[in-house]
Amino acid sequence: MLSAAHRALHCRQQYAQWRLGHPCAHPAVSVVVQHGCSYHPSPACPRLVLARSAGQGQYHESGEVKPAAHMKLPTVLANINALKAEGGKRRREAAIDCMYNLGKTLEAHGQQSLVTPEAEASIARAIDTLTAIVTAPADNTKSGSGTGLEDMRSFYLARAAWSLSKLRVVKGVDLTYLRDCITDAVKHSPHMVGKQAGWIDWAQVLYGLACAGLDTNRFAPVLRRGVGALMRVAPAPDHSASVGNVLYAVALARAPAHLLQPLLEALGNDIRQARHAKAKEHWSYGADTQLWANSLWALAKLELYDGELVRCAAHHLAVVEPSQMYRGRPLQWVSTMLWALAKLGWYDEALFTRALSVLQVTM
Repeated sequence: MLSAAHRALHCRQQYAQWRLGHPCAHPAVSVVVQHGCSYHPSPACPRLVLARSAGQGQYHESGEVKPAAHMKLPTVLANINALKAEGGKRRREAAIDCMYNLGKTLEAHGQQSLVTPEAEASIARAIDTLTAIVTAPADNTKSGSGTGLEDMRSFYLARAAWSLSKLRVVKGVDLTYLRDCITDAVKHSPHMVGKQAGWIDWAQVLYGLACAGLDTNRFAPVLRRGVGALMRVAPAPDHSASVGNVLYAVALARAPAHLLQPLLEALGNDIRQARHAKAKEHWSYGADTQLWANSLWALAKLELYDGELVRCAAHHLAVVEPSQMYRGRPLQWVSTMLWALAKLGWYDEALFTRALSVLQVTM
């Protein structure tokens, strides 16, 4: 089997030869050839704007992570402040719910939530309150650990981890201790294995910890446990976004590629079996452009190659209509996929012709 480097070189050579006869090829795609499968467009050239986003992924928001009805910031902060006077066994769960709601609010409003120093200071104090509650020592835990986070259901551990990816934008807040407590809980919790935790929970956990800057050495055992858990359960038809998010998170964390290899092989076999059985419902059939862009980006970054995943992604790019692309962002997804396919050494003249037409229509 050819290495990723050899496949990429072969792709560049064939694509360069092909493009010689196509002077009208989209200039952004030509960056693949000019810069050896890496996108380095000139900021002064507006026609290359799409290539600036190539080679990048993005967390896939879908129905798996309920995005609806985020609360207004004053309501979220008031709920967090009210937790100070509350007690009981569900206080930690309530704190994680508030942490998740705060993350969704920051995600919805972006930097507008932090428009004034007063607002940012209020959010920082709220995060400190949540950290104190979530990481508070627990005397009577089943696991005998300090915080008792290990005894929480996977749903709450996943929410807590995902929230880190949004809370990190707040200045003056150190999330290191909270992140490390969540990491330790995920590593030891009995609820993160078996049927209790699946693709949705692990996608949120891995993505949140990767975004929170967890050290690669500490991320590796979490990934090893996640791969072991996910190897036991095939993705459901509606879990396609989580598949892409898991791959994206591993690449984002720069985790050792060999840890992901068994899961890639399992996913490839799952796709192959579904194709042979002509299954009408399978996660790969419902996958959208962003999923395949994230997946290919991850494989290219990790220098891993799985023929089934790459074949499905290439097929999607060959048949999808621009109007059907997720969130109407075909420029970013197509350019990312072309960059990754080139780096992985996948060449198909009809596919590149199709991709060029999509880019020309959407410019």
